[in-house]
Amino acid sequence: MSAAPHHASTSLRVWDWGFVALLICAVLAVGWVGVIAHEEGLKTEQTKRQGEAWLKWLGEAAGKRASSDYAVSACAASPGKLWRDCLTWLQGPEGPMAQQRNAFTQEAIRLVVKCDPADHTLVGALSIEKLVPTPPGSAVPAILSALTSEDLIEHKLQLRLAVCDNGAAPIRIGEVEF
Repeated sequence: MSAAPHHASTSLRVWDWGFVALLICAVLAVGWVGVIAHEEGLKTEQTKRQGEAWLKWLGEAAGKRASSDYAVSACAASPGKLWRDCLTWLQGPEGPMAQQRNAFTQEAIRLVVKCDPADHTLVGALSIEKLVPTPPGSAVPAILSALTSEDLIEHKLQLRLAVCDNGAAPIRIGEVEF
């Protein structure tokens, strides 16, 4: 007795169509996540470029601001000058940073004490810290502290700049003497 040959069906069943639909949805979801990641990456890059613009301007101004004919009086290295005055000019209408906007929120760039991943309101912000040298012979050569609006800028300052990424974690831009 021989059994009749069984012919495999080539048509797709309901479960097969469901699996194909699931695969299509998965591919679309991966593509969508990729687009979102790319957009966030572009915003992070723009934020880094803005931090680099600050670093460049501070570095270029450092050598000039001690001269008596320095054009930007708010940032000049003269007695009684405060960081607040220089910052106001930098972000003011005639300042070089006036047009900068936070890539994530489209608001003006905000200076913060430090980037903190626990505080997501800091996304896209700029952090400027000063390095204060300790007395000779100290175990630690310098102490890092926030550059406040009341700090005097009449003498040279060693500054460290960082920007806050899309998770509010710091991205170090560099150090400059101002």
